[in-house]
Amino acid sequence: MVEETFGCRPAENLEDPSAVRSAGNGKQSIYLGLDTTLPDITDERRNEIKEKFPHFPVVYDQQARRRECLVRLPRCVEDWANRHLISDARDMIMLSTIANMIVSTGFLSVILFLYPSHLLGICVVLFNAGTWVQRFILMMHYAEHRPLFCQKKDGAFLKYLMPWVMAPFYGIPIGMYRTHHIRMHHAENNMNLKDLSSTEPYQRDSLLHWLHYYAMFWALLFTLPVWTLQYRSWKIFVEVCFGELLYFGGIATLYCNGYELYAVYQFMLPFFVTSLALMFGNWAQHMFVCPNLPTSEASLASYEYNCRLALNVINHFDNQVAFNDGYHITHHVKQNCHWTEMPYEFLTNLEKYAEHDPIMFDRSGFFDIGLNFLIRKQFDPDGAWKWAYDHFIHLTPEKRSFEEVKQLLEERLKPCPERLIAKAPKS
Repeated sequence: MVEETFGCRPAENLEDPSAVRSAGNGKQSIYLGLDTTLPDITDERRNEIKEKFPHFPVVYDQQARRRECLVRLPRCVEDWANRHLISDARDMIMLSTIANMIVSTGFLSVILFLYPSHLLGICVVLFNAGTWVQRFILMMHYAEHRPLFCQKKDGAFLKYLMPWVMAPFYGIPIGMYRTHHIRMHHAENNMNLKDLSSTEPYQRDSLLHWLHYYAMFWALLFTLPVWTLQYRSWKIFVEVCFGELLYFGGIATLYCNGYELYAVYQFMLPFFVTSLALMFGNWAQHMFVCPNLPTSEASLASYEYNCRLALNVINHFDNQVAFNDGYHITHHVKQNCHWTEMPYEFLTNLEKYAEHDPIMFDRSGFFDIGLNFLIRKQFDPDGAWKWAYDHFIHLTPEKRSFEEVKQLLEERLKPCPERLIAKAPKS
């Protein structure tokens, strides 16, 4: 079963439909040429949604052009990689994105190493931050959930390419991402005192609280290794500590041996930039949390729990460059759902979402929402609330009033008490 899910799926030519997995609705999941389309619902389903949810907007994410990579690899290279390297042919665009990053970031890194200067260093930081950081984080994110490279082939070692080789160039410490995101964040599901990057203890429209939350990210350099001992194993503890030692030791070695500018602009400043992006993104994704949600071990993966834990954002450019990351409720409900099927999964099960009153926004991204409530709300509260209402998605038969939406959002911005998890009864 594992081999069927993550093994190579060779095809003589990527135009051949056999290179593509079925979406489960009788259609092909993705076309692997220079243009990419995602599985879509039928017209009948679209009309059904319109009838049940008259104020729900049309979703265009599954029809939007994919923009994760800037230049697609030649077809012959994709054909070869599909036969020998890639676990799932739908992820071929990730290989093109990796190639784009290695060429551009690698070239700039070599130039900065050979001809260090403040001006060039600033250009390198801005280019990587503006072009690749978001793409890289989300590409590595989905590759950790569903392995990008074949696990039983000669290229199995490539699973270390992103978290151990590429990550430092985009400001992410070596070997920490999987432990933090997969083993902690998803396992503990943003739970107060259990997930070390939980947003629940905070007033989530308070800039002061956000600054404390960001400071706690730095503490993860010490608290995450301790967490691995408390909740996991010595093996993971050693992995995290070795990764940190390699990352910071490498930076210190460069800095102390005449490569100060290279160390600062290639590794140190990107660490500040990426840590800000990671924590701000997670804060916004888990900004609206229901404070009084009873939980049990069995409920952590349910629609009820996750609809009141995270939010979905649709019809936004970020979904085109970040592998549909806006479907964050969907991702928590089904964390192994392939990124190409996120919109389809969401629209197929819209009734299950609506049943639990989720917070969702149209034509906005997580950073838009975070900035609106953390920054704009401080000096223009009326404008901030109007913006939120204009982008709020109504799943009710009649639109909620402005005051009703404001009251709902204010309630879900409040700090949450520690969740007491009822243990599943022993059989």
